[in-house]
Amino acid sequence: MNSNDLIEHAKSLIHKQSHKKTIIDGVKIISLKTHVTEDGSFTELLRSNDINHGFAPLFDFTIAQINRSLMLPKTIKAWHLHFYQDELWSVSDETRLLLGLWDVRTSSPTQDITMRIPLSSDMIVYIPRGVAHGAANHMTRNAEILYIVNNKYNADDPDEYRMSWDAKGSDFWELRKE
Repeated sequence: MNSNDLIEHAKSLIHKQSHKKTIIDGVKIISLKTHVTEDGSFTELLRSNDINHGFAPLFDFTIAQINRSLMLPKTIKAWHLHFYQDELWSVSDETRLLLGLWDVRTSSPTQDITMRIPLSSDMIVYIPRGVAHGAANHMTRNAEILYIVNNKYNADDPDEYRMSWDAKGSDFWELRKE
């Protein structure tokens, strides 16, 4: 069977689905291993003295600060970026977020490319400096984000730069049904 075997109206509506996505230069999606036990589970996020062993792609990442952020239901936090800070993002077991990434670096081979990552507790995402990022909480409950940075926050001179949440269009943050 092929598309010639379909009714004319259906032919104009279909497209081939692909799960292959372009990865923004420098972004790493690190799969975590969860050990399920009779009374719950255990997941090792990282070892402070052994980050290069657990996260081989992050050769120059040194932990400076660990933060937790809470997103209220049905909210969007976007877009922001850093010039001097890289981040590792993770979420709790009960959380699912739509993580948005946008490469705004002029020197990058993936300049102006965006990524949408359904962020769950089985991964950590490395976000390099210069990649704008944000998240949408489509859940009906609070979402908890744990993020680890390699540069301490300085309230006197914050490395925090913002753009409008809809800078890539408001539909960027909508759930897509495929």
